[in-house]
Amino acid sequence: MDANGELDDPQFAAFLQEHSLCDLIDETNPGKAPRTYQQSGRRLDYILGDKHVLAAVTKSSSLGSGDGVSLSDHTLQFVDLDCQKLFGVTATAPHATYEREFKLKDVKKKDKFLKELQRIYEHQNIKMRVEELAEALKAQGPTPTLIQIYQTLDDDITRAMRAAAKRSGRKDFGYQRSDVLIMAGRRVRLMKTIASCVRNKMGYPEKVLRLAELLEFDLPAFNSLTYQKIRKMVTEAIHAKREIQRMAAEHRALWLERLAQEAATMKPGSEWEKILKQMITASRQKATNKRLNSIFRPEWASLDHIEVPNEAWFMSNNGEELYDFDNGIFVAHQQIDE
Repeated sequence: MDANGELDDPQFAAFLQEHSLCDLIDETNPGKAPRTYQQSGRRLDYILGDKHVLAAVTKSSSLGSGDGVSLSDHTLQFVDLDCQKLFGVTATAPHATYEREFKLKDVKKKDKFLKELQRIYEHQNIKMRVEELAEALKAQGPTPTLIQIYQTLDDDITRAMRAAAKRSGRKDFGYQRSDVLIMAGRRVRLMKTIASCVRNKMGYPEKVLRLAELLEFDLPAFNSLTYQKIRKMVTEAIHAKREIQRMAAEHRALWLERLAQEAATMKPGSEWEKILKQMITASRQKATNKRLNSIFRPEWASLDHIEVPNEAWFMSNNGEELYDFDNGIFVAHQQIDE
């Protein structure tokens, strides 16, 4: 806060004492806290907290003159907090745009999300549980039992929102599964997670370490890269996956052929070998049908105009038909060749 005064000002000192607040930067750093007003040697800006907040501070400091993005004549200050100590839970950073299941401007998916969320809320009686908890807190206050109920309810609401978003978000349909496509999808997932960790300045979780080992990724090599460079690598991984999806049928057929050869070597004449050969045939047939559909499918385009008839009769030169327009209904009369 910009207190426009120092700690020994009577009014400011009384405010701190009344609300049991302390100067977090002064309390967590040795020596005298630096000035924050560049035009004098005074310290006018503070980050305040009570003893509970003070116990959760992991790092604090005041930036130098001109550092940071501020155009103010005051220097910037910061405090890092251990959210586990402060709130009892780990912090959840907002996801970057490309990591989200859908965007709010996508009206169709937004409506689907709201409908799915409403269905989950009704199934889990969220509204009734919130109202009952509110009445209990009003009557009893924040007892340990009610706090635990609140935490459980909050977890259920969070999981409901994630489930609704997952069901409404982007999905890949129509691509035949193969080992190449699976690995491409894993690479995209790994690169997105690495970008998220770098962006939020977090360490790599255990699942990222396992996935990196599976894909033979050198994670330490990413520590020296900027977020923009890693974001570019995410885009490249997505494009590589799309190229594989474009040839999904061919990749699947090759994959099944390799599996069939392995099955023939290990168990010649087995039922599994016959099943794989049938799957290969079906995969190649599906790929052929897809190509034929793309060739023979008629071209579609959006409407560029609508012609509204002004008369009761309308003559179509293209179809050589005469239409009787009667209260919004066209009745066709074909031309009769003599």
